[in-house]
Amino acid sequence: MMDKATIELAARIMQAAMLQGKRPYIRDVVKLLGVQVSTHHFKHCFSDMMGCGPAEYMRRWRTLIFIKVLRETKLTIPEMGLDYGFVDAGQTARIVKRETGYTCNQIRGLSRPELDALISKVRGQLVFPVEMPEELPQTKPQFRSSYAYLYEQE
Repeated sequence: MMDKATIELAARIMQAAMLQGKRPYIRDVVKLLGVQVSTHHFKHCFSDMMGCGPAEYMRRWRTLIFIKVLRETKLTIPEMGLDYGFVDAGQTARIVKRETGYTCNQIRGLSRPELDALISKVRGQLVFPVEMPEELPQTKPQFRSSYAYLYEQE
């Protein structure tokens, strides 16, 4: 079994990678941790401590960043969804609605205090306290999903 500090470090590594627009792979996270465990064992330990597996954790964290930026951009929801690693507008809408209880357009219409409350609620769904920078990087992330090429025009 892995200790809590190691799992928290893994969560920080995944967060840092996602803030840089990179998609962290579990085998790379395990390698960076310097622990001698299989990816299967890591996923099991992570799930036990965090209440969800690494993929779900990253999806929730990505959604948290997405909703924080959603009000501050003029990009369309499908464009933003692709930039934040969602496959298409439908997946973006489903995940945002599931995680927040709001549609993307409803989130865009929230006042600043309402948005802050929503962000706190979503952050609270993650067992490990999520550290979000006050200011996100000015360059948009390039999470582009492996299916993104299907939607891009030449």
